[in-house]
Amino acid sequence: VPFIFLFVRTEENFLRVPVINALGSAAVGAVALAIAYLRFGLHFYLPSWKQIKLQLKDGWHVFVSQLATSGFNDTRTFAMGLFTTNQATGYFAVAERMTTLVLLFPKALLLQAAYPRLSMLHSRDPEGVQKLIKRFQKITTGSYLVTVPLLFLFASPVAKLVCGSPYPEV
Repeated sequence: VPFIFLFVRTEENFLRVPVINALGSAAVGAVALAIAYLRFGLHFYLPSWKQIKLQLKDGWHVFVSQLATSGFNDTRTFAMGLFTTNQATGYFAVAERMTTLVLLFPKALLLQAAYPRLSMLHSRDPEGVQKLIKRFQKITTGSYLVTVPLLFLFASPVAKLVCGSPYPEV
């Protein structure tokens, strides 16, 4: 981030931002690999073509699943941009982010916190885990029944808070 402030001074330098971000990520990755090698004694090797093909074959369904999910999530705003104005796309993006924050953020926290426990319990008592997951689902559904009407009621002030006051039409 400090390099962005040092090397990007005008609007014409906007292409430097992704280059600086990429170089920063590469540097952090190199440092992490060096620490893994020097401190923990990990050794790296190039896999054979046979191993690469095996991993691609075994992980193909995971790749396709992630690609489909990513495509579904990322193409909505892109499609809006193709068929509507920049202003309408911006409104849609703000509304989508607000909805995602309110609806998915608590669920993601709950699932991430509970996942290790659920995994351990599943090895001991799969039926008990199913009951616990149904209980989580009831809690999540109940929270949605409360938060969705609240989001609808307070959409205008929340949008003004997120977008700022120069956009009264949001």
